[in-house]
Amino acid sequence: MNKNELNKFINKLVNESINDVIINNQNDVSINEHIVNIISTKDKMKYIDKVWEMLIASYKYIGGFKSFPNKQSMIDNSYIWKLLRVNGEIYAVIIYKYNKNYGRKCVAMGTTHGKRRQLVNLVKEILRFSFMEVSGKAEKFLFNDCGAKNYVIKPEIIQKVMHNKNIEIIDDTYYVRQLKDGSVVKKVAVGTLFKK
Repeated sequence: MNKNELNKFINKLVNESINDVIINNQNDVSINEHIVNIISTKDKMKYIDKVWEMLIASYKYIGGFKSFPNKQSMIDNSYIWKLLRVNGEIYAVIIYKYNKNYGRKCVAMGTTHGKRRQLVNLVKEILRFSFMEVSGKAEKFLFNDCGAKNYVIKPEIIQKVMHNKNIEIIDDTYYVRQLKDGSVVKKVAVGTLFKK
C-alpha cells in the first residue's frame, strides 16, 4: 500500500467512524453520544489537558500511566485519539499509534470516574479494527467486560509483526516481552491486525 492509498484508507476510516447516536436510557431521557477522532497536533493541543488527566486517573491503581512520559510526547508520538463525548463532556478516550507492519495499536485508554460502560462500548468497537497488548487488570477488564477473548491474536503472529521486540512465547495465548523501562511482562494481544 503506497502513501496515497494509505491516506485514502485513513480518511475513509475516520469518516466512517465519526457518528452521532441518540440513545434513550431507562428514564427516556435522550443522551447524545458522539465519537470524535483527533488527528492533528492542533486538535490534540485543544484536548491534551483533559485527556492527560483522564489517563493519569485511569491508570492510578494499576501501576501508573507509562505509555508516554509527558503530554508533549503523547501529542508527538501518537496517531489518532478517539474521544467519546456525551452531551459535550468527554467520557472515554482511546490513544493509538500506527505501524506499517500491524496497523493501529491502542496504547492507552481511559474513562472518567463512573463511566465504565462508555469505555466498554468504545473498546468493543475498536477491537474490530485495531489491536492492543494487555496484562493484569487491563486484561481482566477486556476479557470480562469487552469480549476480548473472541479477539485473541496468536503470539506467533505478534512475534512476526513486532519483529523488533524480543518476544518469548509461553503458550497459544500468552507471551512475555521486555518493556521500555526494562521490566519483563506477560502479555496477551487482542483485536484485529491491519490487513494488507
